[in-house]
Amino acid sequence: MKLHLLGAVSACVLMLTNNATVHAAADRVKSSPNPGFVVVTYNTGTTEALNHDSDGDDYGEEQARYSNDYYGNGLAWLPAVEAVTDWLATVKPDVVVFQEIFYSEECAGIPVEAQTGFVCETWSPGDPTVAQVVLGSDYQVACHPGNADKCLAVKKSFGSIRQCGDADFCLEGLDGEVIPGCQSGARVARATIDLVSGGEITAVNVHGTSGMSGDDIDCRVQQVEQIFVNMDGEPAANGARNVVMGDLNTDPERIPGSLDDSAKAWNDYVGGNQPFQWVSDDTPTFIAEIPGLPFSSDFAIDHVISDTFSGPCHVPGSSDGYPPIYPNVYFDHRPQVCDFGDLPLDPVDISGTLKTGDGTDICAMVLASGQFMFSCDPAGVFSLTDLPREENGTVKRQIYADGFFPKIDILTGSTDEAVILTRSGTCPSYNQPYDPGVFPDSAGKWINISGTVLLQDTQTPICAMVLANGQSMFSCGGDGRYALNIPLDVNGQFKLQVYADGFAPAIQRFDEFSTNNDVRMAYAVECR
Repeated sequence: MKLHLLGAVSACVLMLTNNATVHAAADRVKSSPNPGFVVVTYNTGTTEALNHDSDGDDYGEEQARYSNDYYGNGLAWLPAVEAVTDWLATVKPDVVVFQEIFYSEECAGIPVEAQTGFVCETWSPGDPTVAQVVLGSDYQVACHPGNADKCLAVKKSFGSIRQCGDADFCLEGLDGEVIPGCQSGARVARATIDLVSGGEITAVNVHGTSGMSGDDIDCRVQQVEQIFVNMDGEPAANGARNVVMGDLNTDPERIPGSLDDSAKAWNDYVGGNQPFQWVSDDTPTFIAEIPGLPFSSDFAIDHVISDTFSGPCHVPGSSDGYPPIYPNVYFDHRPQVCDFGDLPLDPVDISGTLKTGDGTDICAMVLASGQFMFSCDPAGVFSLTDLPREENGTVKRQIYADGFFPKIDILTGSTDEAVILTRSGTCPSYNQPYDPGVFPDSAGKWINISGTVLLQDTQTPICAMVLANGQSMFSCGGDGRYALNIPLDVNGQFKLQVYADGFAPAIQRFDEFSTNNDVRMAYAVECR
């Protein structure tokens, strides 16, 4: 049975009582619904090119050779691992990308004489790898295809890597494509991060090919194109919200495009009027020399880029007030840390069916975030999409139908569900009845209507939704006034419907000879 629609509800209800404004809707929570969204990109590697004997610690030229020969110059020196662990524990990033971080399973092939002071000295098969060690059990970690020294991690309280399911560590768990001849494994890889708060983010970890030969530069150009043009049929940064992070192995600010086509390629796709913008600045992140350049400088080759997010960044060891991660000579890169602030939440989609307790479909009005529809064709079915959230991250769904109690729910995310409405009793009426005439000759004529929405038989104004023949507004100016220009129906009449949170719907029919009508609302509880 299709039930006759009587009501809908306002998205915002204010009732003025005794000259004081009363918010009938739930108070908005002033605190942020999400913690700050912090990202880190860190090339944790080292190189023989640094003067490792300069500070007199245990890591000297011999250890540097071991690192180069057996550890791929990735993070493996135990004191450095401890320093990175301590630093990450203070920063608590939500998303981290690493380049040149040692994969501990490779310890099985490293001779004993090259293990002292390195992670392999204490490693046993099955132990967590270095990326897991420095982050701890609160993170999920995945690595590039064919490149276990490049990994991406997500704090579990923030989200999860879709490709990894429930696994804490997902070797080769990212999406990436190898470019033949451009060093081993995928140098660009992406993850889809499903957020705990709802929605998703696409994160891309890039480690550009190093060197200044023509082939090296061509590889980096292709890697830039993987990110923004095509990787396996689509750009790596292919989500609705993207963040690209990593070691570019070029400095688009300092290295002229005439010397490095990849520097030009980055600037072709990032900055200006492009969708993607530089989040990080030109603060130096690389402390060694770049072989092949005719000049030397402090270079900014580690960056954060996004089409959605922005916020302040800093580089420990370069930015004022931020000391280096490790005081001894080991790392040749410094990390970028960017704070995006509160994470924007995805819009909400709500859908479902409206039913009585015995399963009968109900024709009703559904309203949320200023959008509304009737669940009448087919009966009981409703769907509203792309709903903006309140300041506290919620959406108020309000449902009203003739002969049923209002159904108001606070939603924290998208829903698709059956909603059961409860029948109400007879509601008192505070409005004078009106018997409209039938005037077919006036069908389609546009007229102006107006009035005031009031509480019961008082002069207290109510903020409500006013709907008449497809036209609507809110009476929320503080005085309860409404005014609409509307078309008359086939009988030369209009149906005036008024809805407010906590009140029974008020509905009456009028003709063009009754255009100024005050509407008096009864509390919903009066219908019991």
